Amino acid sequence: MLVTLVKRIFNPTTRELIIALYTGFFVTYWLLALVGTSFRGQGQDLTLPWNLPLVHH
Repeated sequence: MLVTLVKRIFNPTTRELIIALYTGFFVTYWLLALVGTSFRGQGQDLTLPWNLPLVHH
């Protein structure tokens, strides 16, 4: 999907397309790493950091 979008909007060369793909994978990796580590609550359920319980066991 990223390739099609970049081709339609920018008409890139092969080098520019590879740079766009690398940037997309890089951003996706770090975004998923941030969400996977920062938004984990009790029992590894996804939860917002400000909704965590105040009582620790």
